[in-house]
Amino acid sequence: MANGLRLGTAIKISHKWQSRDNSKEPRWRHLGNIAVPFPVACARRRLFQRKDLDFTRPLLREQPSPHTTMNLFPMVLTLASGRHVLLCEIGIEKDGTYCVTAPYFPPHEAMVGKAILCLDGREKSHLEWRQKCAVNGDPAPHRLRLTQFHDGFLQFVGHGLVSRQNPDGASQGIGTHTFALRDPIRGPAFILWMSAVEKLKTLDDFPEGAICFREADLADGQPRDAIVIEGQYFPPFCRQFLKRAPDGGSTISVAHPSGVIGELRVLVRKETGEPAGFPGVRLFGGPSPVPGLASGYIMIGATGNRRKNESGQRVSDSLYCVSPPDLDVQGFLQTFA
Repeated sequence: MANGLRLGTAIKISHKWQSRDNSKEPRWRHLGNIAVPFPVACARRRLFQRKDLDFTRPLLREQPSPHTTMNLFPMVLTLASGRHVLLCEIGIEKDGTYCVTAPYFPPHEAMVGKAILCLDGREKSHLEWRQKCAVNGDPAPHRLRLTQFHDGFLQFVGHGLVSRQNPDGASQGIGTHTFALRDPIRGPAFILWMSAVEKLKTLDDFPEGAICFREADLADGQPRDAIVIEGQYFPPFCRQFLKRAPDGGSTISVAHPSGVIGELRVLVRKETGEPAGFPGVRLFGGPSPVPGLASGYIMIGATGNRRKNESGQRVSDSLYCVSPPDLDVQGFLQTFA
């Protein structure tokens, strides 16, 4: 077999029959500046002649099917009562692409959107795109999730959400461009606030790959109105700074902007080959980010697409997800400008 076709067979081209020779070298045809094997050229030509396909539609940067090489890391919290609850899941692909699922509260609705933040403070931030999304019990990677690709494209993916990247690279809907994973920022890549965590999905045991936290480990002086997961992304060379944790996992020490050295649990794929970057997470207690968040969550990603608007003001995009969907988060998002 060669290139999916048997040597010596005939191929129909423009209604003319042409026979392959018996040499072991494939025949090549040039398409523009790219030389491809002859049978591939024929298949590509037949593909673009199909009438049922629209090649002008924007590209959807969607998370792959569940039958991929994604490694899932469940975030598990052991409450003071001894009950284990599933906070969320973080998935990592071979190239470092990662996704963070919505928290595992009972089936609910969430508001997903993109806000335009004014970095100069002379104008108010505004919500450019808002869309409701049903969050059911689907497991990752089907569940509503925030996904960042290796080239920096960031999007929310969920049932019925408009989230695309146009052929020219511009984002459409609930998507934007932030830092490329090969050159991450020195700060949070995503933050997730959760209130009333006792309502989250209960686990009988720790699933494989679980990153486990204990409510008992939170300091007495920390507020407990919300449980916060903060994630940071690290380039491959930072693997040299990893340390083995008592539970068999790995940690990394990072300097907080305040000057305090903090420790993050890291999520590293166990595989051979060229290593990719990896996220690290820390869990802590905090105040409620907005009034009225008695039960629910807010998730945001890193800001991106920094530019100047028509008034000459510096602005950037911020993707967010909030439940309950009617919660007012516009003022809260401005604090990240």
